[in-house]
Amino acid sequence: MRWDKGAHSLNTVRALKFLFFPLSWVLAHTSRCVEIGKVLRDRGHDVVFAGADIDHPKSNLRLARDEGFRIEQADEPNIAYMMDRYNTFGAYSGTLDLSRPQRWAPVGKILISQVRLIERESPDMIVGAQSMTVSLAAHIANVKCAGIINSYLLSTYATNPIIRHYLIGLERGQFGRLRKRALNELGQPNIDPLPLLKKMPLLCPDAPELLRDAPFFDHVHGIGPIIFEHPAPLPDWMDELEDETPNVYISMGSTGRLDLFLRKCYAPLSKLPYRFLVTTGGLVKEETVRNAPPNFRFTKFAPGSQLLRHCRAMIFHGGNGTMYQGLANGVPMVAVPSHIEQGVNARIGRKIGFAVRVRPWIGFAYRIARAVERVVEDPQYRNVAERIAATIDPDAGPIVGADILEQYATDEHPE
Repeated sequence: MRWDKGAHSLNTVRALKFLFFPLSWVLAHTSRCVEIGKVLRDRGHDVVFAGADIDHPKSNLRLARDEGFRIEQADEPNIAYMMDRYNTFGAYSGTLDLSRPQRWAPVGKILISQVRLIERESPDMIVGAQSMTVSLAAHIANVKCAGIINSYLLSTYATNPIIRHYLIGLERGQFGRLRKRALNELGQPNIDPLPLLKKMPLLCPDAPELLRDAPFFDHVHGIGPIIFEHPAPLPDWMDELEDETPNVYISMGSTGRLDLFLRKCYAPLSKLPYRFLVTTGGLVKEETVRNAPPNFRFTKFAPGSQLLRHCRAMIFHGGNGTMYQGLANGVPMVAVPSHIEQGVNARIGRKIGFAVRVRPWIGFAYRIARAVERVVEDPQYRNVAERIAATIDPDAGPIVGADILEQYATDEHPE
């Protein structure tokens, strides 16, 4: 695993063009691309974003639009559909949906859409954030490609044979059949995308202590966390946070089951001598907010770091973006993961010692309350979080990421 302290911008090269496919339904994936894109644009490069539906209320492409980036249409997996079904029908629907990708991830249509856009835009490099087709589309269009993904996900794939063989079987089975028809339409042979992923540069936005080896992959670079601060105003209850009441931040990012969580956990959390600060992200029904106990405060969005500076703990869904926002502020956490990636984050947090993981089993609400008390009252969790916070430079990740993309785009990357 390479840890990149950062090179310097290649000021002598011509202006380059970067095309980002950020998987725009997921806030963390989109915000990472936006932050790196801003650095590249400031250096004089042309930066374009692509996604399915910027006008959809759950699309995070608005973050790129609000920063002034040009947005182009390209099909992508409909993660919003998946999450709506998961929130309505539970985890069982997710298992079914994986076996029926044509409903939410029509790989052939996505691949053709991405190839056509790359051909029109003629970028020097395309960048994907956990997009399943970007490396293949780049190969077909003969354009350089890079990815943004956390190292522990790569490590899990490389070192866990059960998960690796499951993903390979899924990719070569259901997804492979859909992909093969598109490749025929594009006049291409049946190409296995996994070797392409193995050879492409991968940027890992992880803190040093969370960086993991990924021996299967050839060009993995640790760049440091990319901390996203939502451009929202401060809530009107901020002045309350200056009293002696311990504050606990609750966020489920853009993919958590926050409404269900709140309804289940109101009763035990209302009995704790803490104040709970909830950023809903549009995931909570008005009725749920109206029924909240007196020790809850709500806002749709807020600059998370400014809330976390006043907090003793955080409850979250295990998402990477929220986890690093908490760690950057030295805040320990309770993780309630709902899928594999979030579960990996939660296991790492528990192993290192800055988080408690709670599974949604019998007695879930009671166990959440006990976990919050444990994290708030036991100083060892905050000590670990603060130790990691001391290693995080919140400004470095996008800069180092931009350095590496420039290096690979100009064939001046480190060997």
